[in-house]
Amino acid sequence: MVQSNQKLIFGNWKMNGSLEKWAQFSKTVFAQLNKNNIDLGRSVLFLPDLLLHQALQNNELLVGAQNHYFEDAGAFTGETSPELLSNIGIKYALIGHSERRHVFGESIEMISQKMKAAQRNSIKPVLCIGETLEQREANKVFDTLKNQLVSLTSQGAVGECIVAYEPVWAIGTGKVASLEQIEEVHQFLKENLKNELGVDVKLLYGGSVKPNNVKEILNIESVDGCLVGGASLTAESYLALFGL
Repeated sequence: MVQSNQKLIFGNWKMNGSLEKWAQFSKTVFAQLNKNNIDLGRSVLFLPDLLLHQALQNNELLVGAQNHYFEDAGAFTGETSPELLSNIGIKYALIGHSERRHVFGESIEMISQKMKAAQRNSIKPVLCIGETLEQREANKVFDTLKNQLVSLTSQGAVGECIVAYEPVWAIGTGKVASLEQIEEVHQFLKENLKNELGVDVKLLYGGSVKPNNVKEILNIESVDGCLVGGASLTAESYLALFGL
């Protein structure tokens, strides 16, 4: 069994931050993780695009993109090229985050194309899936998740993917799924992915994860780590997720 102190802590800054804030954050976080002999591979920070180049200059903390387009180049004004992300050294990208699905209207088909684009450019995708409150109340949780997993199971190179389960109703709301709900869904996902793909895929949990609840969430055996939003925005709260 993987202990909670060996599990992944990924942070999603969303549309927040600045060059100055990242400089201070990265210096403090790197120093503390290094001082406490914490494997830097357990941490990936998903930053706004305009911070990525600066973040890669010191290259001490792993960083990833929050999104990219499914074509490598072309007449797509305002989009981000996965080929260019790979070219500057990006190894991870979030794909299918609930805000991309529900605010920007990304379909399962588009998300599937983005998965292919990430993998052909040697970027490890973190596929985000999750049900809305309406879908949960209608007892459609497993059907919804299985449908969203098509973006992964229809692709190859599954070993180069991480799945993040984020119930939409628990993202940024202060509501957290119960430990029983998290365990039930993660066990379902582990079994489903194992049956479909024949391999184990790392599973993260996200949804109002804070320093005061992260330890008990990480102690669930089927949870391989957490994807954290607001609690990743300051060095103090992010380090607290590691127990520091």
